[in-house]
Amino acid sequence: MNKGFQMTFENGMTISVQFGYGNYSSNRDEAPMDARTATGIHAETAEIAVWDAEGRWMNFSDEQVKGWVSADDVADYIIKVKNATSIEELHEGKGIIWATEEED
Repeated sequence: MNKGFQMTFENGMTISVQFGYGNYSSNRDEAPMDARTATGIHAETAEIAVWDAEGRWMNFSDEQVKGWVSADDVADYIIKVKNATSIEELHEGKGIIWATEEED
């Protein structure tokens, strides 16, 4: 529905940024067609998800997506994910837990 994007970096990490109808974002409750304007979809916040090349997802407080993330924080997460050299480095000291395939 063209309401977000995913990017996979050279380090194998992927970040998904989604916003609009049904996502944990500022325009979550807008009807799908009402969310579109001549300039596209606008949202103050978005939901994000992050996973590594092995398919392990980041958990944010027991959730695999983090909702209502500000634009500045989305930018910060993109930089952190892009620059990570390992899962441990990404979540170190941040209270982030990675889900393992066994936990799925």
